[in-house]
Amino acid sequence: MTLAVGSVRAGRLSPMPSSVVGLVSQAAAGSIPLPKYMFGVLALVGFALLLGVTWAFRGAYNRYAPPAEHTDDSDSHH
Repeated sequence: MTLAVGSVRAGRLSPMPSSVVGLVSQAAAGSIPLPKYMFGVLALVGFALLLGVTWAFRGAYNRYAPPAEHTDDSDSHH
């Protein structure tokens, strides 16, 4: 039983039919929209896209970071 947050009657939430429940019951019955292997393919494609975004920002800190002061210890040994 699903409850609607917006329909409050006498201090209680009233039950409301949901289209999500229908979709879940259809998926449980075995009628999924894609072949099983496609979920893995979609996951791999999604992770590859996220890797591409991460790769695009490589070195971004070094471009915008203030230049570090260079301390050369070899000069202090004269």
